[in-house]
Order: sequence, then C-alpha cells, then structure tokens
Amino acid sequence: MSNNDINMSQPPRISDGVWPNRPQQIMPQPMPQVPQSPGRGARHVTLKRATFILLIAGVVAALVVGYIAGRLTIISRANSIIAQKNSRIEKLETSLDSVKKQLADANERLNPTNGTNDDSNDAIQQGQIGETVVNGGIEMKLVSASEQATISYDTCGDSCSNGTYAPKSPAASTKYWVAVVEVKNNTKKPLDITCSYPYEIYALNSDNQQYTPIDALYQVEGNPECNVDLQPGLSTQVTYPFQVPLDVKMVAVAFRDVGDILSGTNGEDSPSYLIADKGYKISSK
Repeated sequence: MSNNDINMSQPPRISDGVWPNRPQQIMPQPMPQVPQSPGRGARHVTLKRATFILLIAGVVAALVVGYIAGRLTIISRANSIIAQKNSRIEKLETSLDSVKKQLADANERLNPTNGTNDDSNDAIQQGQIGETVVNGGIEMKLVSASEQATISYDTCGDSCSNGTYAPKSPAASTKYWVAVVEVKNNTKKPLDITCSYPYEIYALNSDNQQYTPIDALYQVEGNPECNVDLQPGLSTQVTYPFQVPLDVKMVAVAFRDVGDILSGTNGEDSPSYLIADKGYKISSK
C-alpha cells in the first residue's frame, strides 16, 4: 500500500475544528420576527368599547322610557280618580238638589202661618172661602167647607138613582168633611162632573195629607146627574164629601185642570188651592 492510500481504519483527524473531506456545516439561523400590525387588536378593543357604550346607552334609555311611562301611568290614574270624584260630587249635588226641591215642594203646600199672602206667594193660585180661583180652563169657588155627621145620599144603592135620599153615616173611625164648590167650565169641551175625571180634586189636612172624594158623587143630593155634561162657559154647584180620619184637621181643597188627551189639550202642572181655614195659607218657601 502506498503512502497515498488512505488508511480507512484510522479515523480522520480534526485540524482546526474542521473535519477533513467533509463539507462545512452551516448552523441554522433563527427566523426573523415579523412585527404584528397594531390595527387589528386596536379595532377589537374599539368594538368592545362601542358595544359597551351602546349597552349602557340602551340601559339608560330603557330606564328613562320606563320612568316616563310610569309617570304617565300615575298621571292617568290620578286623572281617572279625580274624574270619578268629580262625578260622585256631581251626583251628590244632584241628589241634594233633588232633596231641596222635594222640601220646597212640601213647603209649597200648607204651612201653619197667620196673615195674608205676601209677594212670595203670588205665583201660587189660592183663595179663601168665597173667592174664585182659576187653574187652566177650570174656575172654582169654595162656597162652604165643614165636618158633617151624615150626608144626604140616594137610597137606590150603587150604580142607580131613584131620587129618594136618606142620611148616610161614614165608616167607623172616620168622619165626613164636606166641601161645596161652584165650578165653571172654561175649557174647549163639555165636562162630565160626577161620572168621569173632569179635573183633579182632593182635600188637604194640616199635615199636608191628601184625600180624594167618595165614589158615586151623582148619588149625593144636589149633585149633577151621571153623564150630564157641563158645557163650556156654564157653571154648576158640586158637593164633595171626603171621608177622613176622626183626628185630622182639614184645611183646604186643591184642584187642577188635567187637560184632554183625546183633543191634545195639555193640563196644568201645579194645582190651585181653596183655603177653608183662614189660619192657613200656601207658601212657596
């Protein structure tokens, strides 16, 4: 073997740190750091802030809207309560006015006072015995008024007349108070005085209680016969017996023109009065 031959059994020697006959190894270099762009992270933070601000604004807006709605609800309820109270007050005032009117109507009747009528009573048509009072088309004068133990009554019985009369006594615990009036018909039609409803008439006691005449007035002696009409412009005398309790004091007769439904004639709203006791008068107070 020549000297040029390489002894493969011997490991090569390192000279100056370089392996013989081997390429020089290159150490890998670290990759250069590429700086991140700051725009993406900043945008992410900005979006979070915007979302948070919108959320806060939404909460504040909801609170404001809720507060306004609550105030409006309170105001609406308050207005409703006030309206209900006003309605109740109006109803109460109406009820009070109704009570006052009823009291005034009661006082318009008979009040136990002395003296003659004053100006406040001019609107109420009333007169003493012997005076003529007008109500609508009915003109009436009180001729007499007194208590009577009996009345002269037809003996034929109910719904008939034979021209024979006898005394008739009142029922137990009652008495007759008899008013004799003169009636003049100033309406547009004939009036059946004793067998129809020519006008409204009733008697009053000192407590303002009302009493109607007895039935079958045509059976009282001196009264017009049944179905004998009183023609317009004519007068007649009528006896009205009233059967009343023993302990009452009768003081007046009231009458009212009721009109005529068939002819369309309106009646009067208020009655007129014939005072039988000079110690009494009708008052509008």
